[in-house]
Amino acid sequence: MTIRVYTRSQAFKQHLVNSLPPPLQFSEDLADIDGGPGTLLVLHRQSFALAEWSALMERAVKVSEQICVADDQPCVDQLVACVQNNVKAYCNSYMVRQHYQQLVSLLQQGGSWFPPQMLQDVFLLAQQQLSSINGPQSEAVLAQLTEREREIVSRLVEGRSNRDIASACGVTERTVKAHLTNIYSKTGVTGRAELLRRFNRDSMIS
Repeated sequence: MTIRVYTRSQAFKQHLVNSLPPPLQFSEDLADIDGGPGTLLVLHRQSFALAEWSALMERAVKVSEQICVADDQPCVDQLVACVQNNVKAYCNSYMVRQHYQQLVSLLQQGGSWFPPQMLQDVFLLAQQQLSSINGPQSEAVLAQLTEREREIVSRLVEGRSNRDIASACGVTERTVKAHLTNIYSKTGVTGRAELLRRFNRDSMIS
């Protein structure tokens, strides 16, 4: 996997040189964003002003399916924004080498990497926001789903990854992704984050 890093921080560059496998390519040019098969884009959030960051993210999601956002001060809001933009990884810029190696390995296998504790915070926040949703309305939407699809939604709300869900259900990750596509279509949501905002564990029908 080729890794292209967009940063203006010398300290961050040096940290990645010590943490990630070669080849590493560094750039500060926003117009130079280039993805493609086998390329991971690492975007350093603190290196760019807000307007620049928005332009960088917009361009990145158009050219690559493998994006990692490195943040000196990770927060839930940025994690949610990353999930909504289909970013595959969000991490502390200066996390240890072992975690960077895990991140790259998971992305190479088609997975994703997010701080576990922060994900839990997101799920708890989603459940709190969903407490005001009318129960019968949620049940009416869930009634459109098959038993398997309801099981997958329930496991999503528990915070499980696609890989965990596939293992628990005895199917492949590809099958889980196919079910999720059907679920999004039936429930009228655009993706995982919106689905989590809509349902909580208490709304699941056994």
